[in-house]
Amino acid sequence: ALGLWILAFIWLGGWAAWVTAQFHAGKLDLAAAVLGLFLFGILPGAAVSVLGGVLWFRARTLAVQEAAARIEMRLAEAVRTRGVVRLAELAREWSLPEPELRRHLERLVGFQLLDGRVDWKRGVVYAPYARLGEDCPRCGGEIEPVGKDLARCRHCGSTYPLEAETAESPPPNGPESPR
Repeated sequence: ALGLWILAFIWLGGWAAWVTAQFHAGKLDLAAAVLGLFLFGILPGAAVSVLGGVLWFRARTLAVQEAAARIEMRLAEAVRTRGVVRLAELAREWSLPEPELRRHLERLVGFQLLDGRVDWKRGVVYAPYARLGEDCPRCGGEIEPVGKDLARCRHCGSTYPLEAETAESPPPNGPESPR
């Protein structure tokens, strides 16, 4: 875009110099000089400048969209790897305002690009593998996911592996053998 603006400026300057030289040499009268400068200098220069402006605006719009997509990808990855993500903590960690982070989360949820559950009131996002409401066998405290396939008790710090739940899990008594 900047290159097009420079080109338009050079084009206009070149035509202005040529028309001025022709006018002073007596080869053009004032009306022809003004008409030539307008038709061959100002109009093409303005068209190239407008094209440069459109390209600049489009590039800025795409840059903003790419920046938002990068934040949304980081947010989805944080949910997948951490299990539980608190927006306030993530906003501090990433140096982003919490309302902006919430807008990105709303976009992910709206486009159905985020698996898991969102507690909008508390500002917490849970990964789909996060098993909530289980009690710690050691102390009875609340267990929460702390990463993919790992949970930790909030009270005593005990860690437990999380088993991935599959749609085709074997029956409780094991696989049946053919008779």
